[in-house]
Amino acid sequence: SLFLFQLPKHEEVIHIRATASWGRALAYYCHPPLYALLGKAARTLLGDSFLSLYFLGAASAVLSLFLLWRIMKALDMGRVAPFALAFITIMPPFVHGSLLLEMEPVVLTPLLLLALLYYLSAPTNNKGAAFYLKAGFLVGLAMWAKYFFTPFLLVFSIFAYEASTGVDIKRALRNSALTMLSALVTFVPFYLAYAYFFIDGPNSFEFIVLNKTREGAPLFASGVAFFAPLTKIMAMTFWLSPFFIALFITAAIRSVTEWRRGNAERLILVLVVSIFLFYLLLHPYPFGELKYFYPIYPLSALFVFIHIRRELTEMRLKPALLVVAVFAVLFYMIAGDPLYETLLRYRARDYTGLASYLLVYTAMNAAVFAVASFYCGRRAGMTARSALVALSIS
Repeated sequence: SLFLFQLPKHEEVIHIRATASWGRALAYYCHPPLYALLGKAARTLLGDSFLSLYFLGAASAVLSLFLLWRIMKALDMGRVAPFALAFITIMPPFVHGSLLLEMEPVVLTPLLLLALLYYLSAPTNNKGAAFYLKAGFLVGLAMWAKYFFTPFLLVFSIFAYEASTGVDIKRALRNSALTMLSALVTFVPFYLAYAYFFIDGPNSFEFIVLNKTREGAPLFASGVAFFAPLTKIMAMTFWLSPFFIALFITAAIRSVTEWRRGNAERLILVLVVSIFLFYLLLHPYPFGELKYFYPIYPLSALFVFIHIRRELTEMRLKPALLVVAVFAVLFYMIAGDPLYETLLRYRARDYTGLASYLLVYTAMNAAVFAVASFYCGRRAGMTARSALVALSIS
């Protein structure tokens, strides 16, 4: 409540503010209307203010946590689920994604998690054609979030996972084709009808084909877009701690070396890596905003939790959370909010100030790393190791 009236206002909040009526929300031509309709519903139920829209983000975050809990139960992680959910809740991208009210975390993330839950909850060797048609329906629902490739990457990940873990490649292709066909039937004809009846002027397909081509083609032609991976990787360092990145890489290497066992968490790894690489290398816009990478943040955390189950079951939660709170206060006192501090300097073209800030931020990370290394070197007890696990996630 201390910061309730000073919450950050992302540009897409302005998009929703423009939907003053149900008619205008239905005519929301920049993207499929689900996001705008939910925003209008929140304003209608809770009052016409920014706070009602932030409630929409918070409600989406809670729904995502519920679906992650169900996924953990499907993966036989029920005992560690409370700890895992606690640390997902305080991950910076999870917090910022809820407050910034971007389409990706608010609409796409829970819909994609729902499709993933449906797939992981089914018996491994008893998935018929009807199962993949139903999975495709859920993927099709995710397409109503926004025009982008993430739902297609989920279908690709299911194919890659099945083809690499013992399923005949022809059968894997058939399964993916059924899923994709069902998804497209769920979205395309109904969206064409929606655009015809409700959108005046250029509809979203024209917007994508014409406007996005005009924006993206010059970037590729100039070569500027090829610098995008560097800016995106730099931005990601402000969203995920270096300890978390190290844990994820370690878990990924272990998973790849044991790939043939075919555990379901391999699908999560394939999905995270495919989304990351696609938007890192192929998305044309050369800025450091990482909204397009959703929902890899909660999924990457889930993947890490799978590989540190023992530490989580033995964790002493109170001292671990205390360490997280202390370091959070130190960061905000000395370095401020890294995401906003760097973004403001970058937009103001204050490159000298940005370089100075990056030095401070790097020094803070080095100090945290030194403390963590000190505890590990002393073969610390469970209190310190629990704190390190908590710190690495948050």
